[in-house]
Amino acid sequence: MKTEFDINYNADTIESAKEYLKYRYKQLLKFGYSVKEEIVVENNSIVTLYNDPNNDGFWGSVYVLKQHRGKQIFLKRLQQFMIAVVTLEECDLEEYLLSRRINHKVLRHSKAYKLIQNEYKNSVTKRSKVPLIYHIDEGGAILEKINSSNVVKDAYYLHPLLQDDEMFNKNKSKSFDGVDYEALILSVEYRRVANSYLSTMDINDFVGFSCNEVKQMLIADKIQNYKDFMKYHFGKHKRSNELHQYFSNWFDLLDINYERDWVSFNYA
Repeated sequence: MKTEFDINYNADTIESAKEYLKYRYKQLLKFGYSVKEEIVVENNSIVTLYNDPNNDGFWGSVYVLKQHRGKQIFLKRLQQFMIAVVTLEECDLEEYLLSRRINHKVLRHSKAYKLIQNEYKNSVTKRSKVPLIYHIDEGGAILEKINSSNVVKDAYYLHPLLQDDEMFNKNKSKSFDGVDYEALILSVEYRRVANSYLSTMDINDFVGFSCNEVKQMLIADKIQNYKDFMKYHFGKHKRSNELHQYFSNWFDLLDINYERDWVSFNYA
């Protein structure tokens, strides 16, 4: 049974390169960068053009298959498509881009994100086998869409570390050095509010929203969870009807119209 997902950083086929890029695309969404177009060039590289927060229109990335590296293909593609490079710090391209004086932007994950990334590593969900980190990345993209602050995003990234009792007791003594103190407070408050109405409980047990920041976190959580529920579990899970009503109740509490506003949201 699959318990982990593989990230092939050195893909040697277009198919495996696309799987790797799928992971990176989800990470970029939290920063406001979404895929405009993905182009396979000469079966040796993939050029991706991005929509970006400032609508500059020239940001992109180039992935060169492992066996074709060292042949100047990366530089050729930059010139061919006239793009500046947007990349993540963990891709470890910054030194190279600086040495070549390539116009670029390096996006850096917060300490809060790195904590949950280290906790999840390559783990997947039990039933659907979806990488656990996708819940964080896709939720972060939703928070970006509704213009949440970085503090709210960090609180959301932290919430799985503290939400249920097992994780709370495991992590309550963890060092959170470098994490905004307000994000920690919000993640604990999220625990209180979210846990007051779980799928096995009555909606009348819900304690209400203490602040808008926690409400935004719950918007991200429930939209992302519902998307996966409909994709992987609706009509299959033994509590399918009950869970569908549960999400409907949450959307009412959160003033969300999922079908109107979120059904076509781009998670790639």
